Amino acid sequence: ILTQAIRALGIRQARRYAVTAETFDVNRAKEIGFVHEICPVGELDKAVEPIIDSILRSGPIAVSRTKELARKYSGSNLSDETATELANISAAGRTTKEGIEGFSAFLEKRSPSWYSEGM
Repeated sequence: ILTQAIRALGIRQARRYAVTAETFDVNRAKEIGFVHEICPVGELDKAVEPIIDSILRSGPIAVSRTKELARKYSGSNLSDETATELANISAAGRTTKEGIEGFSAFLEKRSPSWYSEGM
């Protein structure tokens, strides 16, 4: 998911959170550009209604073309070869001793074996 995180957050924020695995709340997510809006629980439909309405008022072909051009010229398109390479690197990392321990620690809500608190 690194490429998606870079697209959503920019390289500086993506690198920070990918390397540190810090968690953040919704307010921080908005600050760093990860989300556009914050709404109360249960009010998502109400919050997105004006946004969807704005899109629907725009010409459908223009909307489609704008999205296509934004993707094309964002500088974040990956070739199939590169996407496959990144997926393989990620999959291989999850099968290593470190990857297994890290994921287990995450699921068990504990520190990984290589971390000693208070150092």
